[in-house]
Amino acid sequence: MKYGIKELSELGGVSRRTIRYYVQQGLLPKPTGTGRGKHYTQEHLDTLLEIRAAQETGKPLEEIKKERLIAEGVIPPDEGPDFEMSAWVRVTIENGIELHLRRSRAPDSKTLGKVVEGIRLLVAEHMIDVNKRSR
Repeated sequence: MKYGIKELSELGGVSRRTIRYYVQQGLLPKPTGTGRGKHYTQEHLDTLLEIRAAQETGKPLEEIKKERLIAEGVIPPDEGPDFEMSAWVRVTIENGIELHLRRSRAPDSKTLGKVVEGIRLLVAEHMIDVNKRSR
């Protein structure tokens, strides 16, 4: 099956500009033919739909591209450790007490400030109770 860029964009649910960008970035192969005879094939459509499906799971384009290149044997799979890295926010509550939040789940600074104050109050109350019991 042969598709023009307009047909491919409609079938794939993306803009023509997006298709050109994906080709430029190496996510989609270049169209077949030259000049006005350029066309896309079923392979292009299948690849485009795979990219969209991966994006819907939250995968960034760079990771999608890397996985495609590994699958095609263009680059070797990572030999690195088998773990996921993530960024964390560390908030000091009191001396020796910290709150750790995954950066992607951390609230805005105003809300976080309220949470920290609430925890500090709980810690202070607990310390008073511990001191009373130890007497």
